Amino acid sequence: MGSAQFSSSSADDTLPSVVTPSTTATTTTIPFTALNPYRKYWSIQGRASAKTSLKAYNNVRGSEKVFGFDLINRDKEEIHLSTFAELAESLYNLIQVGQLYIVSNDTVREANPN
Repeated sequence: MGSAQFSSSSADDTLPSVVTPSTTATTTTIPFTALNPYRKYWSIQGRASAKTSLKAYNNVRGSEKVFGFDLINRDKEEIHLSTFAELAESLYNLIQVGQLYIVSNDTVREANPN
C-alpha cells in the first residue's frame, strides 16, 4: 500500500481545490503510483475505504489535530492520506467511507515508516 501525507500549504485553504466529492470522472486523474514530491499539478480519484479518528497532538506550534483516510482507485491501488491542523478539522466530517473523492494539488511527502 502506498502512503502519502497531505498538508495544506496554499495561501487560500479552500477545500474544493484539495478534496472534492466526486460522482463522475470528469477530472483527468493520475494513478497513485505516479504521485511524487516533485509533481506540481496532479489529481487522484478514489473511494474512501477507511478513516481514522481525529486525534490531537502537541508540537512546537502548540496543539494540533490529525486524521487519515485510505483511498482505493479503479486499478485497486491503495494510498493512505494524512491531513493536519485546520485541514484535518475541516475535512473530518466531510470524508465518508464508501464515497468517491478527487484529491488534487497539495503537498506530497513520503510516509515516515516509523
